[in-house]
Amino acid sequence: MQEQRLITGQTEEAICQQLAEDMQQHPDLLQYQVLLQQAPYQVLFRLDVDLGGGFESGISSTLFSATLQKSSGYRFRLQQQGLLEEVGKLLGMQDIKIGDSEFDAHTLVQANQEEKVKQMLSQPDVRSPFLQLSDYQVELTLPGEANEPARLDFWIQEAITDPIQLCQLYHSFMALLKFSETDQAL
Repeated sequence: MQEQRLITGQTEEAICQQLAEDMQQHPDLLQYQVLLQQAPYQVLFRLDVDLGGGFESGISSTLFSATLQKSSGYRFRLQQQGLLEEVGKLLGMQDIKIGDSEFDAHTLVQANQEEKVKQMLSQPDVRSPFLQLSDYQVELTLPGEANEPARLDFWIQEAITDPIQLCQLYHSFMALLKFSETDQAL
């Protein structure tokens, strides 16, 4: 079994710089995984690339995932708008509008606390990285059992390897994670 790699930093910039360096040292990114520790948070970062074979097409994904240290019952989901989501809205599915026309057209927002999700997404630097993505989901899920923590998962159906884009996505993820615990926008 491969030992879990750990990247530790005091700031998002330090984490991003070390992540970019580590990814350069490991050019085989077919299955890349590292823990990003920016106190007090620990985020699992994973790239999976399946090249497929024969008649199969390959798939790839990027994942940021973290457990929350405390949870207030707040939950939300963000995902790209598509035809299926448009049909769902016609059938009564919730879609919260943030007030940014480009983001609102691109992203389906669902939450159990509308004003809180609007505050969480109030900063353009948190919203804008999602506009570059074509198939993704961010979800804060509550625990199924009393002793389980809530978790925030950001899944992208694409292996993101560009260091600048990864840093922007990490910033958005960390902002959502911190807000989900503290109710304070960054």
